[in-house]
Amino acid sequence: MSTGRLTTAQRGYGSRWQRESKRFLRDNPMCSYCEQRGVMRLAQVVDHVKPHRLAQAIQSGDEHRIAEARQLFWDRGNWQPLCFEDHDRHKQRLDRSGRIAGCDAEGIPLDPRSHWRRVDQPRPRDAGEVARPAAG
Repeated sequence: MSTGRLTTAQRGYGSRWQRESKRFLRDNPMCSYCEQRGVMRLAQVVDHVKPHRLAQAIQSGDEHRIAEARQLFWDRGNWQPLCFEDHDRHKQRLDRSGRIAGCDAEGIPLDPRSHWRRVDQPRPRDAGEVARPAAG
């Protein structure tokens, strides 16, 4: 009985992907999410920054949609190196909710849409800095 689920090779993750992703990790060995947080951790997974949705495109049968998804799948500019933890936890949450979890080494949220990332937003004070009343 068929479950309707495509095999990993049908979804694009066959021998070519194995070869290309290993090459990408050799060239980009550090997890990009960890680096943003100031942590040095080896990447173990090549992740697609923008989800390609190749399986859904193939199942739709729409040749144009399939071609676009394949192009996005193989676009190295859409790849990022991640450790297992960031891929399995943070990236999956981002794909579902649209929000990036976590903070950088200064405690600023990684999500570019956070109000802490706005240019006009003052940065938090250092832990030892004391607020001084305005003169006047």
